Amino acid sequence: MTDSPAVQAPLDPREQPILDRILVVRDSLSLLKQDRSTYIKSHDVLKLYEEVIAQVHLLNRLLDHLKEAAFYSPKDLESVSQKLASMQETLKRGKASHSPHLLKLLENRLDTCRHLLSELQSSLADLSPQLIPVYERLVSILRSISAANTRQKV
Repeated sequence: MTDSPAVQAPLDPREQPILDRILVVRDSLSLLKQDRSTYIKSHDVLKLYEEVIAQVHLLNRLLDHLKEAAFYSPKDLESVSQKLASMQETLKRGKASHSPHLLKLLENRLDTCRHLLSELQSSLADLSPQLIPVYERLVSILRSISAANTRQKV
């Protein structure tokens, strides 16, 4: 449909629904653009815009949750960083065909996410390279414990 780059699968399973929804929105926008039989209605575009904003909010909440729970590893942050970079590239590609006001709003949302990501990355910067594997193992254990606590008791 579009000449977009291949999408990498998220490392964090909580990111998958966000990615899926963003891809659906992208495909919907592509279909709207390709349909030459009707004019594009602003209402249709605004619905898709609101969906993108909702997904950015979800990603931001995911970052907030990572910060609060402190259950994140450098790999998690790299995955989020890649998603933000991908969203930034999408914004760049849309500059010629979308409202500058819409793009500015999305850019501001991405800046908020990048700022929070930077805070998370700086908290891991103090770890020595020798401690990173140990830290990642601890995060894995904490996640396993958390998952066991949330399972239903039979």
